[in-house]
Amino acid sequence: MAARAEVDWDRLDKRLLFVNGAGLFSGVMAALYPLSVIKTRLMVLPGTPPGIQGAVFVARTVLAESGVRGLYRGFGTVAMGAMPTRVIYLGSLEMVKAHCNKHTAGLNLAPTTQASLNNFVGGALASMASQCVVVPIDVVSQRLMVQDSKDSKGARHTGISVARSIIASEGVKGLYRGFTASLVTIVPSSAMWWG
Repeated sequence: MAARAEVDWDRLDKRLLFVNGAGLFSGVMAALYPLSVIKTRLMVLPGTPPGIQGAVFVARTVLAESGVRGLYRGFGTVAMGAMPTRVIYLGSLEMVKAHCNKHTAGLNLAPTTQASLNNFVGGALASMASQCVVVPIDVVSQRLMVQDSKDSKGARHTGISVARSIIASEGVKGLYRGFTASLVTIVPSSAMWWG
């Protein structure tokens, strides 16, 4: 079996990679985002039918109440946070892998074992770092998904207004609801993926 080749980041056209990657990621995110709105509303709205019937019911209800725009409630917040999150994730991944490589070089490991160990640790720590940004974005966007588009005074809810409201009522910790659960699920899967 041939050894796994590592990406030579020094020779890679990072600008092209990140621009194309950002474009592709944004397109996929825009196409799938309505499903996140439907899923989130299904989880919090009592009395919705289960399964596909519930999803269709929620989609019809959102479209009737808010039009297509309702299926994208909170999308701006997620879209604005996606790029910094990706930069943090990929930057952390590569930095940790390089740092680990220095420390595992003297352990006399087979090259594939050493690369796997470096990738495993890099994936775990990169996920941990990126979740510090992802979780607050998810909390805000999910609140936007399930609440009315305007407040009692008629002002449109935005990601910033929702974040301010959360901080005012719950403190900064309110932005990190579910942080531990996210770490428990995301960090091991990322470590296993890369390792």
